[in-house]
Amino acid sequence: MDGRPLRIMVCGLGWSGSGTVVDLLKEYEGVIQVPGGREHIAPAGYLKLGEFSDFRRVVGDQLMKGRPDREVPELKPLLEEKRRKVLSRYLETMQQAIRTHPSKVVKNLRIARQTARMHRCTEKLAKALEGIDDLQGRVDLARKWMDCTVDAISDANTRAVLFDQPINFGQHDDVWPEVFEPFKLIVVHRDPRDQFADRLKGKKLARYNHDVGFLYGWNLEDRVRFDIDLAMGRAKAMDETLSRLRDDQAMLISFEEMVLDYEASRRRVQEFVGFKDEDHVRPREHFDPEWSRRNIGIHEHTEAHIAEGMLDGLMQWYQERLN
Repeated sequence: MDGRPLRIMVCGLGWSGSGTVVDLLKEYEGVIQVPGGREHIAPAGYLKLGEFSDFRRVVGDQLMKGRPDREVPELKPLLEEKRRKVLSRYLETMQQAIRTHPSKVVKNLRIARQTARMHRCTEKLAKALEGIDDLQGRVDLARKWMDCTVDAISDANTRAVLFDQPINFGQHDDVWPEVFEPFKLIVVHRDPRDQFADRLKGKKLARYNHDVGFLYGWNLEDRVRFDIDLAMGRAKAMDETLSRLRDDQAMLISFEEMVLDYEASRRRVQEFVGFKDEDHVRPREHFDPEWSRRNIGIHEHTEAHIAEGMLDGLMQWYQERLN
């Protein structure tokens, strides 16, 4: 890995429990999570880091543009606006932290400063991309941006940096592996019945506009059917993404496995990223499988019965991935 920290990428399929792997990996020595810009104060008083979306929402699209001489400059105002929102959000977050959990403010401010440095790296990329008119040149520059992002939050003891939801499956597959190298991708999937129970409970169904409504209908069952179709599309895109990668680059694990077979799954993740038992220095500080066990079988106690008759395809896909 030529001395650079490993980039561990954790992705899910929408309320599929990928946070369990993120939380587990944060318990290992030398692992730092990359802030994403949507942080908030958790009930315990710590700053909860958000998803890293700079690549999948902005940079990746710009790398794939066919006419960079005309379209790449659009990146600059987008990133400048993002930074303004990020810093404004941090100001509000820090004020809340001072009022509610003053003893945790020092740690929170350190994370905020790391994020500010990271977004300055992204701004530099926006400016530099303006003069590059070939794909490989843009990718090479994006790799330097990624190195800068990693350096902004790393220190001499950093072995790996952790990215939460950094890519969309089936999008930018031709460029993201080169940008994130050296990387390990861990994908988490979940029993679709519980996944949709959580989505319904949290009112997190996919956005539904008039065009979709004319195709699917307007009641809750129609919205659920649309959401399930999207989930099936994401699952197929995930299969395609994983088919492009080697076994030592990507692994698939279920939320249920992480919770119900904790020790075996912990060792599987640990071995995949190249860590050892002695590196697990803060066991169960972030991921408590007993607490997460409450989220298994929740479809039996919620209004998820609405989706039951529509989940056959996803359930078959899920069962095939378990075998």
